[in-house]
Amino acid sequence: MHNECMATLTVRNLSDDILAELKKLAQRNGRSLEDMVRRLLAEVVVDHLSACELIEASWQRQSRTPSVAEVNAWLRESRP
Repeated sequence: MHNECMATLTVRNLSDDILAELKKLAQRNGRSLEDMVRRLLAEVVVDHLSACELIEASWQRQSRTPSVAEVNAWLRESRP
């Protein structure tokens, strides 16, 4: 653990169905709900950053800057 001050996040308007699925997922993985959500968020952020790095590398190889629509398409394609 880090000795740094950690942030707190409150999620409002989460559907009961999503909460129930998160609880099931946490239980199946032997984790607390809080730990499971923390791990899922970290995984999504890392995946997003990896996709951004790939996009930036692709930009450097292109003769023109991609459009916003192209960037959005690349991000969609990089998601499972």
